[in-house]
Formats: sequence, structure tokens, C-alpha cells
Amino acid sequence: KHSKKVDLTIEDNQVGNMADMRKYAEMRINHEIPRTEEQARAVAALAMVRASGMWEGDDTLKKYADAICAKSQGLFLYARFVLDGCVEEGRLPADVEQFRKALPEGLGGYYEERFQQLFGDEDDEYYVGKVLPVLEVIAAARAAVPRELLVVAAGLEGCTKKAAASKVLGDIT
Repeated sequence: KHSKKVDLTIEDNQVGNMADMRKYAEMRINHEIPRTEEQARAVAALAMVRASGMWEGDDTLKKYADAICAKSQGLFLYARFVLDGCVEEGRLPADVEQFRKALPEGLGGYYEERFQQLFGDEDDEYYVGKVLPVLEVIAAARAAVPRELLVVAAGLEGCTKKAAASKVLGDIT
């Protein structure tokens, strides 16, 4: 009869969530992303100074993690996507401030940047003829859209190459 409403908003624990995101970012940066020789020397020197008990300042690792957290708008998925990109590139930019400026603002900015990378040219025949019609159908739909309808929207019905339809749908998702 009376159900208790549970509030699952992230904002209720923003400080804890940001701390978790920072730890996650530091761990991935430290263990998964190769460093330049200069960065590797700095990390090794920092480890020695910390071990000696003479460490008194911030380290670069935290600055990269802070840059990601600052642009994330509190969304963990943003940190994951940005760090996945760094892993794919196989490196971090040498300059933390340059890295911070290059990061898109929030998940919406990230998605917009990725979309522009994939389909940036609005005059592109592939985008206008295949991708855009499928996106329009998805945007207008009020429920899940069957694959067959998306194939028709992309103008690929009767196409003997199943790979063509899979490519268009794969590019969008």
C-alpha cells in the first residue's frame, strides 16, 4: 500500500563519490597508463622522497586525477571513459594544465566530442544518408526500435551485405 521512497541521487554523497572517483582515477593512471621517460623519472624520484619521509607537496598523479574529477560533474562514467581513452592512446599528456583544458565538460561534452570525432562533417554522405536517418528514428521512438526498422531507416533494406547494416548500427552505438 505505502511504499517508502528511496532517494538514489548522487548529490547526497558528493564528497564521498568524488573521493572514490579520485582514487579510481589515480589507480588507473598509476597502473594502466604508460608514462613518458620524464614522467617515469618523476614518479621514481617521488617514491624515493616519500619513502624518506621528506615529502611535503602534491604529486602529478593527483593533479591528473583532480583534472578528471573537476570536469566529471560528479559522474563516475565520465572518469571511466576519459581514462579508457588515455589507456587507448597509451600515454598521458605531458602537461597537466594542457590535459585539464583539453578535457570536455561533463558527460554531455564527452559524448558531443566523441560524436564529432565519428561524424563531424555534416556534409558527409555516410552521415547524412545512413547515420542521421537512424538517429532520427531512435530519437522519435517511444520504445525500443526493432533492428529491421533501423535497417530500413538507413536505406539498407535489400542490401545483401549484412555487414553494411551492422557497420551503421555499430557506428551509432
